[in-house]
Amino acid sequence: MSSESLRRWNEVRIPALDEIEDAHQSVGGSERGRRYATQQINYAYVAILSSQFQAFCRDLYSESIDYLVTVVPAALQEALREEFLLNRTLDRGNPHPGGVGSDFNRLGVDFWPEVNALHASNNRRRELLQEQVP
Repeated sequence: MSSESLRRWNEVRIPALDEIEDAHQSVGGSERGRRYATQQINYAYVAILSSQFQAFCRDLYSESIDYLVTVVPAALQEALREEFLLNRTLDRGNPHPGGVGSDFNRLGVDFWPEVNALHASNNRRRELLQEQVP
């Protein structure tokens, strides 16, 4: 089964991130060194990256729910879907490791150990994501 969430990440979300990266390079160039004129683009990039990541996680979570509810009788599917969506942290605030992890844990996915197992750098990335939480 192919993932609609992954397709949207690859075909919609990555190109949006590429656009802001291209804008950054257009203003600041591609050479090494500090670029003072790019500070606002950096802030915009962080905001866009955060929103695209949150949207991907929300899409993947919803897609997972759609798959999971198919194993229960049709009469219970909508109630189960609503239960999984109740107080979903991905629907509010910025995505942060605790919220993303707890949402997916409700679906029986041990999220961060699974993500960390995919790439050696992912644990550090999770730590950096946590540092951004005020």
